[in-house]
Amino acid sequence: MRKCRRAGLLVTVLCTAGLLSGCSHSFMGKDFSVGSKDGDAETVSEETENVFAGQWVGSENDKLTLDVYVDDAGTCSGMITLVKDEVHVVFWEFSGKADGHELGYTDGTRVDVVYSAEGPEEETEVYTQGSGRFVYDDGNLTWKDETEDAGAGVLFIPVSND
Repeated sequence: MRKCRRAGLLVTVLCTAGLLSGCSHSFMGKDFSVGSKDGDAETVSEETENVFAGQWVGSENDKLTLDVYVDDAGTCSGMITLVKDEVHVVFWEFSGKADGHELGYTDGTRVDVVYSAEGPEEETEVYTQGSGRFVYDDGNLTWKDETEDAGAGVLFIPVSND
């Protein structure tokens, strides 16, 4: 997994969770809001059929976030971030194609990271080739993690761009 991207998403997560004040949802000068470009991947606008694109937050845990980007071919790439405490963060990364209101993946990875004041101190790759799916229903996403059942009871709601 790309350390630079993971660190940038951590800042986004901390902003979303309200743990850093005075910051915006951007990374390295790039805006990650719906409709912007991130290198070769482009998020889609709300008018498109892909309901998964955008930023999501756990309905009962604002330290759990999901960011999904969609490229021109319709492939969804995403990262789930769980800020467990001030130094321990868990990242799940995946990609797949949406089929209606379901997005399945079979290439999921999980990495646990412990941070120090200098940055990532310890990284543990827990698994690769994880599988699961997201189901869109009534404006929200449920996560069905088939590898370790980490998504049990998780409901993601969209992050408001207000």
